[in-house]
Amino acid sequence: MRLAARMGKVATVMLVAVVGELSACSTAPPVRQGTAADTYRQEWNQIEHAPQDASARALFRRRSTLIGSENFANLTISLQHARLLETARIGIRAKNAAEAYGLAVRASLMPDAGFADWSLRVGAADAAGNRADGVRDLTKLAQRWPAQLKKVNVDIVDDLANRAPTSEVEKRRRDALLNALYRDSWVADYGVSPSWLWGDLAMDLAESGHLHRAIRVVAHVDAPEPLLNMQIDKRFDALVRSNPKLFDVRAGADREIRVWQAAIARNPRSLDVIVQLTYADLYAARYADAESLIRRVFAKIEQAGSLAALYDDGDTPLNWLYDNLAIALEARQNRDGAASAFRDAADRPENGSQNVSNLINLAQYEADLGNGDVAVDLLHQLPVDSDQMSAFGRMQWYLVQLEASVENGNDPVAQESLAYLRLHQKDALQAYATGLLADNQLDEAASLLKRRLNDPLTRDQALMEIQDYADPPLPPGKTLRLQRLQQVLQRRDVRDVVDRVGRIEHVSLPTFLGVDIS
Repeated sequence: MRLAARMGKVATVMLVAVVGELSACSTAPPVRQGTAADTYRQEWNQIEHAPQDASARALFRRRSTLIGSENFANLTISLQHARLLETARIGIRAKNAAEAYGLAVRASLMPDAGFADWSLRVGAADAAGNRADGVRDLTKLAQRWPAQLKKVNVDIVDDLANRAPTSEVEKRRRDALLNALYRDSWVADYGVSPSWLWGDLAMDLAESGHLHRAIRVVAHVDAPEPLLNMQIDKRFDALVRSNPKLFDVRAGADREIRVWQAAIARNPRSLDVIVQLTYADLYAARYADAESLIRRVFAKIEQAGSLAALYDDGDTPLNWLYDNLAIALEARQNRDGAASAFRDAADRPENGSQNVSNLINLAQYEADLGNGDVAVDLLHQLPVDSDQMSAFGRMQWYLVQLEASVENGNDPVAQESLAYLRLHQKDALQAYATGLLADNQLDEAASLLKRRLNDPLTRDQALMEIQDYADPPLPPGKTLRLQRLQQVLQRRDVRDVVDRVGRIEHVSLPTFLGVDIS
């Protein structure tokens, strides 16, 4: 908000006083009042009639300069509002999201402001990575215009709503957002009810004492992860005891498969919705089903002659079909096939640019197999300081480098990698925890686990990571890390914390991809 306040300062000093003072001098030429204002209007007219293919960055700079002029205050309120709003839109296209957010905030506070202003404000906050304000703004939008919430970009809503809170203030804001989304019966992409969000809402309600409402919300959860999360955390014991049948994770996994099968029927030209079904198959340990579905899709694409002939959402989802095929093949002990599928995924571009995600996954797989040299060579294809790599992605990069360096006996690089994970742990606590296990730093791993379990904001993820899952045979690297995790869990001080806040259950499903610490 500091940036918005700075951009909101518009000078109101008028040129009239200066003109009057000059006119009083007999030697000064007469100055026609309004010249500056006329020039200002002409500059706006030129910008607003610029060619459609004009550079967004250049337009944004010129418009921002005019908005910062003292003459901006002389425009009608309606015209100020319109120009702030359009400049904010251009700012997002020009990748100046932080400045665009400041302009969108100003526009949203003007008398003519409405849903369009707040929708743009939410989008700018998300584009700028300003998640805390984005969550707050989206909540206000949902409360003021519930009937129009469906017009907001689904991906933006999903991104903001899924952001894990890092403070009590963020948690309260997110709680308010989830309540608003649930009240407005918001649905995610492909018309799917967001079970993952309703699970979080049920936990928030139960924790705040609204048990009966939490029970009603749980009935809308069709995914296994949130159901397991509530079972293993003692904060939600009363909720689970109220209707134990609702918390059957195997039944939840089966329901999730049916949800995505129905979504495919509604969205026949979406490849990404097929990817989501393969995830559901993997969560349910239906590895043969996932492999069969993926191979059928590949055959259809080959027969059609092109991806675009069948699907409208681009070719990036194809990367994840290869990635999920690799997971299914690994689970069925076809490691050569898995390595080949991981490679096929990594060789493809990601959203038109170098493939970061799948290349890291391939390097991780090679490291897990004990091929440290291969993993390092793969990582060197990725510039870790690239703007294309997110903070989360860098944590995964350093984690794989740590694991590969430990295998290769390269202690200096291993310690450098662990130091990075330790310093940036807030970007991916799970990666830091896995790195400690990979480097056999069990005292530090135990200390970190206790800290995460004692913190209500990080407890859920930590508990999910330590459950006894029904995994297929794992590659050597994962097996070793899992053995070390068990050593940590056998420590009395660790077990005391686990028993106080939660429990470790045998889960009849494999490790969820999002909580894989092994």
